[in-house]
Amino acid sequence: MGASNQISIWSPFWVTLGRGLRHVALPSLCHFCEDILQPDENHFCMACQLKLPTAMENQCIQCGAEIGPNLDSNQGCVHCNQGELPLKKVISLGAYKGLMEQAIRKIKFLQHEGLAECLGIQLGERIKKTRLSPDLVAPIPQHWRRWLQRGYNQAETIGRMVARVLRIPMVSWAIMKKVATLPQRGLPSTRRKANLKGCFAVHPKAPVRGKHILLVDDVLTTGSTCTEAFRELLRSGAAEVSAGVLARATGGNI
Repeated sequence: MGASNQISIWSPFWVTLGRGLRHVALPSLCHFCEDILQPDENHFCMACQLKLPTAMENQCIQCGAEIGPNLDSNQGCVHCNQGELPLKKVISLGAYKGLMEQAIRKIKFLQHEGLAECLGIQLGERIKKTRLSPDLVAPIPQHWRRWLQRGYNQAETIGRMVARVLRIPMVSWAIMKKVATLPQRGLPSTRRKANLKGCFAVHPKAPVRGKHILLVDDVLTTGSTCTEAFRELLRSGAAEVSAGVLARATGGNI
């Protein structure tokens, strides 16, 4: 009995010592600045954690874009063309600027998949706090040629973490990209729509009929990508489609 009590008393000490030794031998680095993390820091150093975006105070309730403090967005806003963006709702971690802009650029490459996972968890927690109740997660797909270039699909990594937090399934193969399109970055909004037209297809066995689908991507700008995916999901019988993205941008400059 005495030995058992002695172990329980000293166990926290040995656990703490073990963590400290592991930290010295194999220090973890901040995903942003790559400084060594302290034992009580997780994924991001305190300085970078404070710079991470928070929910925007003034944003369109439909498309999630940052708007003026006195604008009514019940019927959409100028950024979603007065309600023409067909998604039920867009939820993001914040605006595409500052540290989040740096993060988006990093996670497009495999060596930063850990950062994509961390931000995916945060996005899942943000969505969990809303009244949104999707049935399944469907990441925006890449064409196989782009996947070979990058080695992974950052939207799928983010989506996997979101699905884990929300405790709903992710169907990574629900939407397929059947046409290799030009990168959306730098294209004006009219070219973006034309560039994506007909590029997606919903897998005939994807369980989307009658379901509320949560599309997941890294960033939403004009909404052309999500809108094209929405149309295909609607044709396949989906009831509603929302989007969860790490960042919400405005304009066609990314």
